[in-house]
Amino acid sequence: MKKNIKLMYTLLIIIMISQVVIGANDDCRKEIAGHLKPIVDNLNLYWALELTGALGTANGDASDLFTRNSLFLALEWQPSDGLSFYLEGGLRQYDTNLGDRNGSGNQNRGNSDDDLFCEESSDMFIKLKEAFLQYKNGNSSLSIGLRTINSADTFLMSERLLGLSFELGFSDFLLQAYGGSVIRATAYGDKGWLVKSIKDDGILVTKWRPSKDFGETNTIGGSLSFIPGSGGVERATEDEFTEFHESGPGFLEKIGMTFNYEFGDSIGYASTFGLDRTYIGGFAVFHLFNFVHLDGAIFNQAVEDYKTFGYFIRGRAGLSLGKVGDINLVAGYTGQSYSEGELQFAPAYSNMNIGEVLNLDPINGPFYYFDVVYSLPKSTGLELNTLYVQQDGENSDDASELDLIFKIPLYEGLRVYLIYSNFNSSYLSAAVDYFGIEFRYTL
Repeated sequence: MKKNIKLMYTLLIIIMISQVVIGANDDCRKEIAGHLKPIVDNLNLYWALELTGALGTANGDASDLFTRNSLFLALEWQPSDGLSFYLEGGLRQYDTNLGDRNGSGNQNRGNSDDDLFCEESSDMFIKLKEAFLQYKNGNSSLSIGLRTINSADTFLMSERLLGLSFELGFSDFLLQAYGGSVIRATAYGDKGWLVKSIKDDGILVTKWRPSKDFGETNTIGGSLSFIPGSGGVERATEDEFTEFHESGPGFLEKIGMTFNYEFGDSIGYASTFGLDRTYIGGFAVFHLFNFVHLDGAIFNQAVEDYKTFGYFIRGRAGLSLGKVGDINLVAGYTGQSYSEGELQFAPAYSNMNIGEVLNLDPINGPFYYFDVVYSLPKSTGLELNTLYVQQDGENSDDASELDLIFKIPLYEGLRVYLIYSNFNSSYLSAAVDYFGIEFRYTL
């Protein structure tokens, strides 16, 4: 029966792909989409271009240089009311000490930093990030293609999915459903690019990569949210970089349930590789007072006869300092019921990616983090972001990271980021300092 369900599901996706072949990256889309402009007036065709570049070094050693550059074009066509096509793609280039990921990294655990990084490697390739067809009608929408899917709980699912998604708002409820396949070429595999330069994949933290092939790492899921006073429309997400300058809704902002089923021959980790997993749980967001918010989620993970609970809690607060600027504070904790001999809580598509270098996910939990963003007056656009994350628990690798990121907007569309990260792990003989500079120009 299970094989028949998978076969029917795969056939459905293949039929869908025969109509639209498409890709996604919500990180860069957030940058580009805000700069879309008409190509020709009254043609309903829009474009934007983004150029990015990054240069970094570990411990100030010129022999451990990391560079990454990209040029991406975004196009959107709105042929009629409610119907739109979005396409984003371009070139990406890197030059990094990536080396052989299957080399003898395990021998180097705990050795000196001199042999921490792999031999130099470089590449340039075409990357299709996002391309989908979307139809909206009132409080309902249907998207077909490859795009980023974010579950309503903001914890369980955030990944680029080749498939379809659907939303329906009614009264103060919002129903979301999605299904499709995650492919390595378009997934969040390019995050944590510095960590990938470490000789051993797991020397700092455990990471998981989706399959190269369609249909090997898949998911079906959805959620039902109750959002008081919304009329079935999701409010703008408030994250670490949101300014809290308006009084929010009542005490309860949102509450709901999420379901996610991960399946495929290449799904899972270690001893559970190839075993389907099911997640069912609930989430809630509360507006405590003034600019203080609290949200959390808890899920049950079922893999065959093994059951594990994972949970996430986060507090957010914003403080306006008037002419001096604004401060946004975030404190979060991700935990699980995992103990030695049991299965870890390890959703494949969470992509919390806490930390500029380590990119911690629920599989790396428990961990806690603090994030402070100080924004100078808007006339300057300057911003200082300080983040600290630390693994917790007896079974952790005791990984930790401190980030300092200074954002400098030079002129419209051009932003420069100065980055310092200090990260450590029980597998390293000493902490590693990373220094980097990144620019992003969007027009």
